[in-house]
Amino acid sequence: MWTVLGAFVFTGAFLVVGGGEMVRTVLMGLNLGPMAMLLIMASAFFVMGFVMEWVGIIPILVPIFCPILAASRIDPLWSAIVFCMIYKHLF
Repeated sequence: MWTVLGAFVFTGAFLVVGGGEMVRTVLMGLNLGPMAMLLIMASAFFVMGFVMEWVGIIPILVPIFCPILAASRIDPLWSAIVFCMIYKHLF
């Protein structure tokens, strides 16, 4: 429960100070295709999976990556399935 609370507090503070916008600007400024963008996001989920549980990763990365998915015109359901497959292999 503390992990979830800490993740929500971190995400709230990160988004309030403009961190989400900064990540979106950097990733969108790379001018990559949708598959490369999805690969970058999937690798972030994968790397964070080494040090955190999925309960903490989801509240941190989903609010940051959702606007990027929408801007890149990537299907959110398909990307969620890809991320869930990554989680399956982390355990």
